[in-house]
Parts: sequence; structure tokens; C-alpha cells
Amino acid sequence: MDSKKIRQALQLAQEYILMPEGHKPNRQVVIRELRAAIEETKKQEKDHE
Repeated sequence: MDSKKIRQALQLAQEYILMPEGHKPNRQVVIRELRAAIEETKKQEKDHE
């Protein structure tokens, strides 16, 4: 996952935070996206070592 995907995940999280109640998607979905981005980043950092 490149930095573009990470930015997308962060943007998704920011949009989620700014959404009015009742219009928010499932919080677990947003959290899963962010976790996936973080895990992928950690893997890439290890690959570069």
C-alpha cells in the first residue's frame, strides 16, 4: 500500500469525523480501513530494511 492509499484512508477518517450523526457509515469499517493502511505501511518499512 503506497502513501496514496494511506492518504485515502486518512481522508476517509476525516470525512467520517465531520459527518453529521445519522449519515455516518459503520465505524468499524472506517477503523478497519485505517488499520489495514497502518499494517501495510509497517510491512513496507520492514521490506525496505
